[in-house]
Parts: sequence; C-alpha cells; structure tokens
Amino acid sequence: MIPLSTIILSLTFALPSIGVSSAVENGTGTLFQYDPTAGSGLGACGWKNTSDQAVGTVSTTTFNNYPGATGNPNDGV
Repeated sequence: MIPLSTIILSLTFALPSIGVSSAVENGTGTLFQYDPTAGSGLGACGWKNTSDQAVGTVSTTTFNNYPGATGNPNDGV
C-alpha cells in the first residue's frame, strides 16, 4: 500500500504540470462583530438570526442593486 504522504507529495508536483491550479485573491474589507439580536435580527430570507450564527452582511444598496436582484419578497415580514 502506498503511504498517504507519498500520494500527497506526488499530487503536489503532478497537478501544476497538468494545468490544475488554485486562484488566490486578495482584497480588503471591514470585519466587525454584531449581535443580530440587538436589532431586529431579521435576515433577508425572512428568519431571525442569533448571536450563535456566523452571519454575512452587505449594505441594502448592494443587496438591492446586485445584478439580477429582484424585489425582496420578505419586505415587511
């Protein structure tokens, strides 16, 4: 049986030679901690989020103007 470390090492050298690569993108942004229960906690999908969940957010401008965006059916829920 071939040891796993040998397989991983072999793939490390073989994958780039057959054109398999991974793209790495760098960017900037702001990370902050927010307790969704301090506000309404209501997400775009219509359910309440809790502080136990990892919640990603975007501004309402980005949300409403994203290419292909339609009216939010959860407005006013």
